[in-house]
Amino acid sequence: MISRYTFWGGRRREVRRASDSRHVYVDRFSPGWLFALLFLFVLCLSDGLLTLIHLQNGGIEENPLMDLLLKEGMRTFLVVKLLATTTGIVLLCLHKNHRSVRLLMGILLALYGGLLGYHYYLLQFTLP
Repeated sequence: MISRYTFWGGRRREVRRASDSRHVYVDRFSPGWLFALLFLFVLCLSDGLLTLIHLQNGGIEENPLMDLLLKEGMRTFLVVKLLATTTGIVLLCLHKNHRSVRLLMGILLALYGGLLGYHYYLLQFTLP
């Protein structure tokens, strides 16, 4: 899973044998995969910031957990949201060769893209 090669130069990018093609952990990740993970993090950060803008303009948070965190403060909300996202991204990164993870990554990117579209739609009606 995580080895010394993960941080200081990995050894394997792909599987060595055809029989190893399912659920294999490797030390190196493609630039495309790392870009997708970084993009997912940026989308999550954008969602958090746009949520705060929406709330400052009179909106409400529909997610009960996020609403509870918002009552603790904006900093708590953003820290917990980004910590949860970072944990999820690390897990996605570790399991990148699992077919279900690649499917999940596509679904997450699409959902966050749709969510940011919804934020944009809301901002059209709430900004002065």
